[in-house]
Amino acid sequence: MVHSAYNRESVSLIGTLTPTQNTALELDIDLGRGNASYADRAMDARTFDRISYNLAYKQHISDTFDSLEVRLWRNEIDHIMDNFSYRQVVDNKYNVSNPKRTNTGGRVEGKFYFGNAWELYVGGNYNHDFHASRMLRDSPSKNEANAVLNQAYKPNFTFQTLGIFAQGQYMPESSHSIAFGARYDTLSTLQHSTDKEVQNHLGSGFLRYEKYFDTLTLYSGVGVAQRGADFWERSKGGGMELKPETNSQLDMGLVYQVDSFNAKASAFMSHIADYIVLHYGSATNAFNTNVFLGGGELEAEYIAWKSLHFYGSLAYIYAENLKNVAGFKVGSPLPQIPPLQGQLSAFYDNGGWLLRLDMIANAAQHRYMLDYGSVVGKDLGRMQGFVTLNLYGGYKRKYFMLLAGVDNLTNTLYAYHLSKNGVGIGDIAPTTRIYEPGRSYWAKVRICF
Repeated sequence: MVHSAYNRESVSLIGTLTPTQNTALELDIDLGRGNASYADRAMDARTFDRISYNLAYKQHISDTFDSLEVRLWRNEIDHIMDNFSYRQVVDNKYNVSNPKRTNTGGRVEGKFYFGNAWELYVGGNYNHDFHASRMLRDSPSKNEANAVLNQAYKPNFTFQTLGIFAQGQYMPESSHSIAFGARYDTLSTLQHSTDKEVQNHLGSGFLRYEKYFDTLTLYSGVGVAQRGADFWERSKGGGMELKPETNSQLDMGLVYQVDSFNAKASAFMSHIADYIVLHYGSATNAFNTNVFLGGGELEAEYIAWKSLHFYGSLAYIYAENLKNVAGFKVGSPLPQIPPLQGQLSAFYDNGGWLLRLDMIANAAQHRYMLDYGSVVGKDLGRMQGFVTLNLYGGYKRKYFMLLAGVDNLTNTLYAYHLSKNGVGIGDIAPTTRIYEPGRSYWAKVRICF
């Protein structure tokens, strides 16, 4: 048994005003509510409230200055977690945690055309990201634990980002094109508990060339991108001393299509200076290191008799550490890297009836760094490979769809390498990994009005 469930409700309201054919004013309001039970955490989410406001103004100006777009936003997230709403309390210790996040900002962008060959986007943005929380642990009763929700929030972090950017494309003729872009950001991070503030200056840029033939497209690109540490990384031990990551990457690939056959191939090489890694020990600490990554992906599809499709894909990433630091040695595997992955599919789709069979395979992962990882998770050790089958089918039209299927048709016991520990919850024993569901049946109905 796996302690895992969720419920989600959402409503979106969108209104657009067009006083002229060249002007548009749009207001979006998104409301969301939900709750979730987590197999990998000490508390569940009994409340996950979200409300978002987005206001956009768009104006067409001229043939050269095609459009001016201004966007403003405000997002509020209220997240209440506890260890008693959806699970059995252990040792009569009640815990409540209530993080809250408020995000406000804006973006201005201009779109320009210069002749028939040049397309350019220029703009800037500002974002204010405020984090606060209130919590109580080991309370002797549920009522005392819930009383913390009447207390004031305690500020955790404030992130402020101010950026400018430019991106464009040069396409002098139909046989090739050049895409380019650059961005500069200042990121200010304030830790309220220590009143310590860190300023990061982040620069990014890319250049990409594409060559077009009748049935073939070739492309290659080079880029440099910097990223500052986020809230979860800054919250760990040593988090306020983290340097920004600098990713220098080269990628290339091709897209081939002729008649009923199409194929894609891509490859990349990347050096990341000051890559951020987390070590999960008695306390979780964050540090910088240097790493190398390289990999590629292949995809192919053949369509027979217009309705019968055969598809296959293969993907692999190799990554290693380049610096001796915090238990890492030169040549050590980089954590949280998936193994060789592949998929084979056959499906029939005539625009109405659909039947599909997928075979998904993961090789064993021998390259891992135990208890090292990222904010998403950590390496738990060697992972065995697996093969599983999914089968589904149904009927679909423009306003109606009915699908039913069986996932994990072979009832295989498996887990992905990028998995998490399962904590002990009531009668559920702790597990090294959270395994995927066994054979499961599902149905889906969609009706559009």
